Amino acid sequence: MPAAAVLICMSAWADDAETTRQVWELTKQARTLANEGRLEEAEGRLLQARALMPEWLDIYAHLGYVYELQGRREDALHAYAQILHQRPSHQYAAEHLQALFYEGPFPRRLAPRDLELSPVRFVCDRCILSEADATVVAGIAYTDDLLFHEDMERGGPPVEIEVPAAGGREKAILNRSSYGFTMPPEGSEFTLRFILSYPSKLISNSQSDYRRVAPRLTHLMLRAYCYFATYLGKTPPVDGPVNTYLLENGPPGAETYSQSLYFYAAETPRTAIEWARQIGHEYGHLVLPAVAPAGGYLKPEMYASGLMGERLFIQWLADEAEMATGSAWPAQPAREALDHLLGDGGVFDAAGYLATSVYPDIDAWYAAGPDSAYIGGTGEESMRYWIGMMLWIQSAFGRRGLRETMDAATGPSAPEFLYAFKVIMRKRAAAGAISIAAGSLNIETSKLTAQPAQGPMGWADVALQPHDSAVYAAYIPEGNWRLRTTPACPGLSLTFDGKGPLPIEAEGGVALGDVVEGWHSIEIGSTEATTPLQSIELAVAPEI
Repeated sequence: MPAAAVLICMSAWADDAETTRQVWELTKQARTLANEGRLEEAEGRLLQARALMPEWLDIYAHLGYVYELQGRREDALHAYAQILHQRPSHQYAAEHLQALFYEGPFPRRLAPRDLELSPVRFVCDRCILSEADATVVAGIAYTDDLLFHEDMERGGPPVEIEVPAAGGREKAILNRSSYGFTMPPEGSEFTLRFILSYPSKLISNSQSDYRRVAPRLTHLMLRAYCYFATYLGKTPPVDGPVNTYLLENGPPGAETYSQSLYFYAAETPRTAIEWARQIGHEYGHLVLPAVAPAGGYLKPEMYASGLMGERLFIQWLADEAEMATGSAWPAQPAREALDHLLGDGGVFDAAGYLATSVYPDIDAWYAAGPDSAYIGGTGEESMRYWIGMMLWIQSAFGRRGLRETMDAATGPSAPEFLYAFKVIMRKRAAAGAISIAAGSLNIETSKLTAQPAQGPMGWADVALQPHDSAVYAAYIPEGNWRLRTTPACPGLSLTFDGKGPLPIEAEGGVALGDVVEGWHSIEIGSTEATTPLQSIELAVAPEI
């Protein structure tokens, strides 16, 4: 070996030896500081050591110990995981990591890679979301294992809670829990969102085993979290996870009480769609505005947020099934994707729910008229009218339009949401254009040879055959407007507020002239070949 090379090797060896000495000294100082209770200083020394020699595993063992003393359980878990990824047989790290899962509060945060080391069995899945005309993927993970309630002491009795449905006259005991986590698209860690607690078979009044149903409920709640957070920006008003209870007490049903969710009569069989409906309903009460007139609605309950929540949740489940399979809802592959969602082999009848609950609400809104007095009423028809209006907004303007309307409402009464929608339309008019999706048509007054399919959020594959017509409601701000269709096809005509028909030119559309602000009726007719209809485009005509 040349002399120069020998000198380089000796220099590198000396540098390594000096680095090792520094790391050893910093670690020694950290131990002393930790024993003296000076934990922040101890952490600082260890972080310096890690910067010098990140591959030295003892640093992470000491960091885990310091983090545990500081009560930073998730950071400790990650430190021990760093060791086990490199040396799976490291006994100290394995024992401490296991204790962090099984003793005391369950971890609130988990790195995806660290889940591989968990002694607790997790189910990991993805939630496909639509965002800005693209699909993104959020992560969900939930426990599918026998886990004690985190508040139970080792060898101690089950946890006892009051049953809200019994007015404080009854208590329930619980000793098992399922834990559910989400990770946002492009996120780096899972965050605990739900703790679902329930009785084991041993203490169940009916000796029922809920170990199969509990993870399925957690799974559905995690999807609800992803949908409402992504599409509406709505998350639970709590610090940390939502406490959720599956109880044998009470009548069949569920409720939201004190920012916790309760599902009663757990032993009563429920279909998959009924579980989803109840979860969407209670989650709606938890995260959506408590929409009601002063004093609340008289029927079917005080606030509209529950029914609104279940409508949206099941619509969005169907929409995700469509995205996951690439098959338009309600085609068989998309429906089967929901059938398999909970892994129980049952039928998840989202199509039936949409047909009997969602579309009738939109039809009722259309039938009453966009400016009906129902908007300010207190009966069930008024609640359903507001829900129908909001569902129509989503069908016409997408989830973005729904979110903008909710965000713009200045109070919880239904008329304030109607006013907010009108404000949004004025903003779009100021920007120069309003686009209305073809799936928002009034099916009862339209004349269609072939009725379109009920899509997740509006009528799908709207097509006009010769002599067909599709009718729409539109709130149009004051201005000089021009109307086009997408796609632009020959042979289409417009009847506007009952006047017409006027030919819609394939190139230039049709001029509406000066329009008075308010609700207007748009009827698109066809005189030639079958014409697909995707949207109606309203544009402010340029000033001459």
